[in-house]
Amino acid sequence: MRSAHLRPGARYQIPLRSLLVQDPRNLVVVGRCISATHEASAAFRVTPIAMAIGQAGGAVAALASQQNAPAAEVSYEQVRATLIQQGARLPLHEFLTPTNRTPVKKNKKNV
Repeated sequence: MRSAHLRPGARYQIPLRSLLVQDPRNLVVVGRCISATHEASAAFRVTPIAMAIGQAGGAVAALASQQNAPAAEVSYEQVRATLIQQGARLPLHEFLTPTNRTPVKKNKKNV
């Protein structure tokens, strides 16, 4: 069996939209219940990654509460700044891909 691993210091991204749902608009999901394919779920089911997802979800929820706005309306830049202020290790902006902030619809392929 062959296994592929990330090189030391490499990171992968979990889109913020994976934590957002369409309804109810004030719900943020974290940990192992985020929206993803079966293949991707293997990468985030381990505790350190689930903890990082929880930290990001908590930041989104806190910002949404402070702004009295739905979680999907919190700006990505605010979430990123909050996480960096808290000590999260995130990729540099120039390495990020464009982010689609639309909540992912649940279906059999990504549940």
